[in-house]
Amino acid sequence: MIVIWGETNVANKKKIEKVVRSMARLVTGKGKYDPIAYEVTDLGWLFPKALYEYKVLCLAFKLIKCKNVSVFNDYYVSVSSTYNYPTLRSGTLSTNYPYSDNYGYATFHFKSVQLWNKLDKQITNIGSYHKFKKELKNHLLKKQQSELSILT
Repeated sequence: MIVIWGETNVANKKKIEKVVRSMARLVTGKGKYDPIAYEVTDLGWLFPKALYEYKVLCLAFKLIKCKNVSVFNDYYVSVSSTYNYPTLRSGTLSTNYPYSDNYGYATFHFKSVQLWNKLDKQITNIGSYHKFKKELKNHLLKKQQSELSILT
């Protein structure tokens, strides 16, 4: 599958989504004008936006939970370690960077923290990488399915 690392504009995402839809038509034998979005989800494929989120969150899981690379041990800071008292966001991650331009908001660190904090606690509390990948993909497929049902 195609993976997008970093931000890209909507036109490029549409082109990649068109390729994914074409491949799904090829695999399922559907015609050019037949609706294919639900079949993409049934195949277990993610559209580019969701696939980007999946890849970012998988790498973030490795950096947060596995701690195999010592350089990245302090890369993520939790809100509870920042403050000495309980807060509403005590289980979430903090960016700790006041970005002065839009480039800071497109960095891997900011996006991964933002996506991680949006995940359900039952997914972020998983200890095994393989189980995390499976649960995350199921979560993103359900989210993709619900977004498709809203559009139709």
